[in-house]
Amino acid sequence: MQVLADCKPERLFHYFEEISAIPRRSGDEKAVSDYVVRSARDHGLWAYQDTAYNVLIRKPAFTGYEQSEPVLLQAHLDMVCEKNNDSAHDFSAGSFLLKCSVRSSVYTKKRFLSAVISRLALISDGTVSFNGDYPGWEFVRESPLRALLCEVFKELYGKPPEIAAIHGGLECGLLTEKVQGMDAVAIGPDICNAHTPRESVSIASVKRTWEFILASLKRMR
Repeated sequence: MQVLADCKPERLFHYFEEISAIPRRSGDEKAVSDYVVRSARDHGLWAYQDTAYNVLIRKPAFTGYEQSEPVLLQAHLDMVCEKNNDSAHDFSAGSFLLKCSVRSSVYTKKRFLSAVISRLALISDGTVSFNGDYPGWEFVRESPLRALLCEVFKELYGKPPEIAAIHGGLECGLLTEKVQGMDAVAIGPDICNAHTPRESVSIASVKRTWEFILASLKRMR
């Protein structure tokens, strides 16, 4: 029996629960990637899976939208695995492990921070390594897509949305770096204690986000 069977939108939470049953820690995304590809093809959609298990799905435009600009919706396949178990590290050995999440919307500032960390490791007779590098995604003052989404948001909720800098837009930097001129925004439901064992999401805000995306897509003719 589905735990989220009564949550709205029903189909969204149906797939969320199916995906939640698939182990998908970062670096081990094959199973969930295969699931997404299989689901897309079962619905008659074109799907491509690369060697890193990223998935690209294409869906034809609805009637009347054939001449509209294409829209790309992007999301994670993996899950950040965190737990509250006590660390087994032995500090009496005279060494320590430091993990840093180096993030910035301005790429040069992120590189500067990485250089500072490297310098600290050097003067402490330590070593440092970096992986999962992301490009920057700086604020764009003129964004037609953001302007459109703000209009739709105000129409739905009677107030303008809050525009803020968040770390959730990392992939936007990757995509806009590869596709020159791409306009991008990052949106999502209300999440508390992200990337911790106490992470939770507001089910009501998931519904609002779903309705907001549908309303925005309808305006993109």
